[in-house]
Amino acid sequence: DPDDESLVGIAWLDDGRIVFGSFTSQGRTTLRSIPEAGGVATKIAQVSSNSLEGHFHGITPVPGGRFLAVLHSFVDNNYSILTEGDPGIRTLFSMPAGGEDRASVRWVPGDYMLYSRATDSGDETWAVRLAMDPFEVTGEPFFVQRGMVGMSTSKDGTLAYVDQGQGQKHQLAWWSPNGKTEPIGRVHDQRILTTHLASKQDSILYAVGNAPPLDLWRYDIRREISTELAAEGGVFITTLPDHRISIGMFQVKEKGAGFQSYLLPLTGRGEPEPWLTGAVICATETHALAMEMDGSDSDFFVHDLTSGERSDFRVGKSLPYTARISPDGKWALYTSSYESNPGEAFLTHFPSGEGEWQVSINGAMEAEFSPDGSEIHYVNKERELYRVALETDPEPILGPPQLIGQAEEGTTLYGPSEASSGRFLAMQELGSNDGDLVIVLGWASKLAGR
Repeated sequence: DPDDESLVGIAWLDDGRIVFGSFTSQGRTTLRSIPEAGGVATKIAQVSSNSLEGHFHGITPVPGGRFLAVLHSFVDNNYSILTEGDPGIRTLFSMPAGGEDRASVRWVPGDYMLYSRATDSGDETWAVRLAMDPFEVTGEPFFVQRGMVGMSTSKDGTLAYVDQGQGQKHQLAWWSPNGKTEPIGRVHDQRILTTHLASKQDSILYAVGNAPPLDLWRYDIRREISTELAAEGGVFITTLPDHRISIGMFQVKEKGAGFQSYLLPLTGRGEPEPWLTGAVICATETHALAMEMDGSDSDFFVHDLTSGERSDFRVGKSLPYTARISPDGKWALYTSSYESNPGEAFLTHFPSGEGEWQVSINGAMEAEFSPDGSEIHYVNKERELYRVALETDPEPILGPPQLIGQAEEGTTLYGPSEASSGRFLAMQELGSNDGDLVIVLGWASKLAGR
């Protein structure tokens, strides 16, 4: 469906072709070529991010009408550097994947291939000889430099890149409507991707990392202590009414890739216990809302915790990745950010998914019930936090959105609020993520003989 595709990379080859990549919201990634004069695009290869094959990254031209591209494979968590085959694509070189999902590759005059990948200690750049006839990798790769981001090379051997520098640090915080931000817990070198305020409001669960698997942490609100949990997880974490932790982990399976949810004590001690196929998004004492993958599609379902029965959960065209359940367990709140821009917040019956009531009117990235269920709080992309009064007798009666306040730049607001103080959960970005643009003339000559 061309209307659902976004461009992920493009290269203009010297044989008159333009090679480009695209992906869909269902995870399908396609490489195509088209004549520079226009015409019909020809498919070179297609993979699905939900299959064992993985998905493509950037494309770069090579003299002689050739190109290089990167494929992240979930089979062995490797990056493969690819070129055009006969037919399709063929692998030139493979390397372990690590850290953020942003591997890149460039051809360098003198017949070298320069590639980089993110690691827990920062971006690393390596090089390896690349013979042109036959077109293949020769020799052993060697380390070049750490901290090079967004590198680009020219035909005369000039190298341009951004010096990554020290990078940003991240920390949880409480944000108050008066504009005061109070940092809490440990400072992390990587992003805080997922947060969850436990139902007892005694702890905050959060995931840290640039790409799954993520490190899971628990912040004890009363004791003001951050503890790393024994398990690694994905972006789906929540607490159950019995105060155990559910972790949704992405895994490779015999017939494809998908999610599996595990249970872990709130203390984080012990081995994770498998309990549900799919990623649990949120749960009540009787039902869990979860997601599973079937091929390239994401399906949402309600799992009855008593009978074990499953039923589809469909809410229009929205994908309720961010769903939250009301304190009384009768309503589900979700945003449609994955389907429209800007997304909006909606309310529906739970667990039936019947009916749909729009909550926000000016965009919503995150939405959450207040601890007593009398209000809905949502945040838009301008970092503005709104409250909406809520009555449900028997159908929802929603008040007009009222602005609570706006967070300063560098602060990401989340929906959950602390009942006793009225503060809201947030994340602070500490320091600058800006780097210096570096241009090195004749840089390719430094690789000669290596």
